[in-house]
Amino acid sequence: MVNAQHVKNVPGRKTDVKDSEWLCKLLKCGLLSKSFIPPKAIVRLRELVRYRQTLTRDLSSAKNRIIKMLENANIKLSTVFSDVFGVTAWGMICKLIAGETRMEVLMSYIHKKCKSSKEDIQKALEGTLEEEDRNIIRRMMEHVESIEKIIEAIDQDIQESLKPYQAQVELLKTIPGVKDLAAASLIAELGVDMNQFKDAAHLSAWAGLCPGNNQSAGKIKSSRIRKGNKHLKVTMTQVAWAISRTKHTYLGSKYRALVPRRGKKRAIIAIGRKTLVICYLILRDNIPFHELGEDYLDKLEPERKAKYHEKRLEELGYHVVITKKIA
Repeated sequence: MVNAQHVKNVPGRKTDVKDSEWLCKLLKCGLLSKSFIPPKAIVRLRELVRYRQTLTRDLSSAKNRIIKMLENANIKLSTVFSDVFGVTAWGMICKLIAGETRMEVLMSYIHKKCKSSKEDIQKALEGTLEEEDRNIIRRMMEHVESIEKIIEAIDQDIQESLKPYQAQVELLKTIPGVKDLAAASLIAELGVDMNQFKDAAHLSAWAGLCPGNNQSAGKIKSSRIRKGNKHLKVTMTQVAWAISRTKHTYLGSKYRALVPRRGKKRAIIAIGRKTLVICYLILRDNIPFHELGEDYLDKLEPERKAKYHEKRLEELGYHVVITKKIA
């Protein structure tokens, strides 16, 4: 099996017979490269992980419908709670659906760590929720609960499928930002045999996380990332966002160094690609992740960094005299 994008013929007069002849010519010249077909066990794991991703999107849609239904009744919980389905807000919603309207009872569900004031929460709860609205929201809540039960069952199936690859899962989890679900998704999309890929650069291109190459007459027209495995791309993007929030880590400091120059979105793609390369090396060599430390980038060419910061301070109107600290 080969990638259809790699075997396109000159457009015009396309027929199945001519396509077959063209494929035979490419095969005879050795110009066909086989696609990555994982083993059957990995295929089953991939189906479970992708199905869970679909269920997660369905769950988000179902929750958004509940929020919209409440807002139609002028109950604006999303303005005072960061998570409408957290402990505090969800308890209030359940009481509202049960017919409870007394504010003192609803206010009793407020968690001590809630940042919004009681006055704002009370204003957000003053709505016109009728019995017909409650019936619809009850059905929506049953839908949410059913999806959550299915996700729990799928999680158990994923854990069962991952038992033969538990060693690889533990190695991947040594990377900051990679947890159980991310490790399961990585193994489902990549497998555990890295001989399928020529090198880390080939894997990055296959995943669609490397810059594109579109040049003509010495002019770079575009360098946007190319198409690739969209499921793996989503996973690496989520991992990169988790890494961006970590502290005292090399990958976190690398993200924060890239943001001022390239912006958040490009920095996320860069960190996602770097993390994917790390995953490739971990699975290939069966070694855990080695943390370089938050100050690793500062130790590279310290003189050049000092000159850069000196120049920036002078541009801001400061006079700087740099003296090296004696240890």
